Amino acid sequence: MSRKAIESRIQKIRKFYATGETRKLSFRRKQLRRLRRAIRKNEGVIMEALRKDLKKPPFESYAAEIGILYPEIRHAIWKLGSWAKTRRVRRHPSYTSTRPARCASAGLRHGPDHQPLELSLPAPHRPPGGGRRRGELRGAERPRARPPPRRRSSRK
Repeated sequence: MSRKAIESRIQKIRKFYATGETRKLSFRRKQLRRLRRAIRKNEGVIMEALRKDLKKPPFESYAAEIGILYPEIRHAIWKLGSWAKTRRVRRHPSYTSTRPARCASAGLRHGPDHQPLELSLPAPHRPPGGGRRRGELRGAERPRARPPPRRRSSRK
């Protein structure tokens, strides 16, 4: 693909994204189903490419690269509605607002040759940045709630 063709394609994608069509849950579900069908249709081609490039046997190709995508896509289709719900966001101690959860990315994605297939494919159900909103902490970084104080028994 020439540079001009790529730039034209990116402009076309951005224009489509600006229409707001990608925000609809029905569109997202349809795209996830299309992705699943495309992977299923091209399993043989993907396995052959993995065999040539990474010397992976068919079982390993399916188990480690292709097979793990199907449950993830199914889970995404199932949870998409709850992920897209409007959530309360606390920006300041005295100010709370609501904001819809949405993905702000649009564009083409290309992964390095050594990257697993799952990471190279776009994830249309996840926002960039691991799905966390600004200011949210991961599980290990999140401060833990203090346990309630222990009551001392009056027995001796």
